[in-house]
Amino acid sequence: VQKEKGGGGRIMNKELLEQLLHQEESESLDFKSEQYKFAGAIDFEKAKLLKDILAFANSWCTGDAHVLVGVKEIKGHRSQINSLSEQLDDADLQDFVNKKLNRPITFLYRAVSTPEGNIAVITIPRQTRPFHLKKDFANLKANTVYVKRGSSTDIASLDEVARMGEHHPKTETSLELSFISGDDGRSLGRELSVRSYVLRYDADSVPRYGV
Repeated sequence: VQKEKGGGGRIMNKELLEQLLHQEESESLDFKSEQYKFAGAIDFEKAKLLKDILAFANSWCTGDAHVLVGVKEIKGHRSQINSLSEQLDDADLQDFVNKKLNRPITFLYRAVSTPEGNIAVITIPRQTRPFHLKKDFANLKANTVYVKRGSSTDIASLDEVARMGEHHPKTETSLELSFISGDDGRSLGRELSVRSYVLRYDADSVPRYGV
């Protein structure tokens, strides 16, 4: 499984995005038809983004959780891409979210361009829980563990919080591979296409020059 540097989780490629577009909202997937209000927004607007990230980080999913922003859910069918006119800055989001928590959440915001328009994907990998706010923020309460239940957000019970502390995700070792040009050191990216040929020849016709 390929990993995304810094944010954890699988790399968002065409195949994975298409799989998510054909699923329904759950403990590991959410759709937002419009961009989150963040830059210049009031605290109650920013709290929606903060609550979603908290709830997914605390959820009982077995793998990565994703929020597809700029996508409208259509139950029973492929969800619809509504192109975003603006994108958020991942560094600003990291600073905003993690300054308010008991410990940092690993997550990644990235812009994704598709033939149907631009969307954003927030990926929250499975990690050690629980997470909660150190202080009240807007309508969110401190020391409260928000968790995803299906397509809705709820407050975890004390028993759930205790069980979260007992289950730690296994540490996975991953290898990141990149290619560069041997001629000029130019980066060739993380994927490389190779074409091979089978050459058939008469061995007796090839001159032999010794050792």
